Amino acid sequence: MARSMVEQVLETLQKHKMVRRGDLVLVAFSGGPDSLALLHLLKSWQESLGIDLYAAHLDHGLRGEASAQDALWVAALCREWGVPCTLGYWEGHSQPLRGRSPEEAARQARLDFLQETMRKTGAAVIAQGHHGDDQAETLMIRLLNGAGTGGLGGIRPVRGPYIRPLLQVTRRDIMEYCRDNGLEPRQDDSNLSDDYLRNRLRHHVMPLLKELNPSLISTFGRTAQVLQSEDDYLDRLARGKMKRMADAAGSRPNGLPEDLPLDGLAAEDPVLARRIIRLWSGLPMDFGSVERVMRLAADGRTGSQADLTGGYYVRKTYSALRLERRIPEGVPAGEPKVSVMPFMVSLSDPVPIPAIQAVLAVRWLPRPQEAAGLQACPGPKVCPALQPEGLIREDHEACFCLPWNLAAGLPVVRGRRPGDWIQFSYGRKKLKEWFIDQKIPYGQRDSAVLLAVGRQVLWIPGWLRAKGPFTADQSDGCLFFELRKIK
Repeated sequence: MARSMVEQVLETLQKHKMVRRGDLVLVAFSGGPDSLALLHLLKSWQESLGIDLYAAHLDHGLRGEASAQDALWVAALCREWGVPCTLGYWEGHSQPLRGRSPEEAARQARLDFLQETMRKTGAAVIAQGHHGDDQAETLMIRLLNGAGTGGLGGIRPVRGPYIRPLLQVTRRDIMEYCRDNGLEPRQDDSNLSDDYLRNRLRHHVMPLLKELNPSLISTFGRTAQVLQSEDDYLDRLARGKMKRMADAAGSRPNGLPEDLPLDGLAAEDPVLARRIIRLWSGLPMDFGSVERVMRLAADGRTGSQADLTGGYYVRKTYSALRLERRIPEGVPAGEPKVSVMPFMVSLSDPVPIPAIQAVLAVRWLPRPQEAAGLQACPGPKVCPALQPEGLIREDHEACFCLPWNLAAGLPVVRGRRPGDWIQFSYGRKKLKEWFIDQKIPYGQRDSAVLLAVGRQVLWIPGWLRAKGPFTADQSDGCLFFELRKIK
């Protein structure tokens, strides 16, 4: 007997450990069938799962009065269901796109809005309504664009703070669920247009493929799972090779080789060598970019270069490849120009930080008198994880304990930004000035991954621990951060 949609979604939640008791789950709620079914399911399981719910809806302003009515409908439904909701409005549609398509700009605005709402609410995860048809369409788009195994793995059930409980069910399953439960979702007329590639695939290509294979969605879903597993395995192999290179040649603060040894790269099969180059760079690299670096390593003269994205380039030295960045004209040396994609830390599961090949685990340690049987932090004065502020030794980089007030939400992991500052016992200091004082090379500043709240920098693993925004008297307890390198 075929499993019901409810059984499949519950199985996905449990298999991937998407939520834990006590979590606040932020639901990305457009009001369409997918997010409506998702919110309804989570609401029905709220007590049994032991979770709290919060909804977030962004009005992109692209459909005028229709999208405004969607926002009002979302707010009314959330009131009826007793789910707190934050509404946002994006004005970027009237701003320059800076080389991005309107869809890319709107998608980034939506992610930024969800991340900010997560920070303000202290949510543990963000639930999105991606389903099996979305997975199949994503695989087709990436196949057309020439993706490798990573791209063809499609949408992952869990990535960072994002969870996709509906990924194993189809659009038809969702529509039937809405009908059977008396749910009347909002309809976005832009989904009917053939102006977008995804819609053209959805309306014209996928129906033809389903005639050839009626089980197309589940087939593509299995293919994505296989490719995700193989991609993860190859990543682990490549990281192991890079770790040995780093041990032999020295590493950056992110644990990757400072320079990529030519002899080490040449000894690897091209399949692994390409992946090593991509992981080592930490940059989005298409096949052509990776091949340029491969040719540079094999045939380039010493001193020759291969250009990458974002003003970065790889230069060949006598014995290695070196990643460097050009400083644009008119920009003073030392100004931040790139950043790690920001994301919120999680109190539920360790969060991967691909830029430094590590995962960050965060625990909440209440005050001893409030611990109620939980592990408690003895306080900032005697907590063994609290070290003196300032430059720190490498052997102390793995953990950090910070007095915190949970009402402020949770910090964000990101790269440096203009205006970042650090709080010391003697006062504030600009992060840029601190980098200069410590004589940290410019290229390493760009690759630094830091923990911050707003513009206040709290921790740069391997380099710095600073004071947080709360004293012991102002805090509910401590956030305990532990950085674990991916082997």
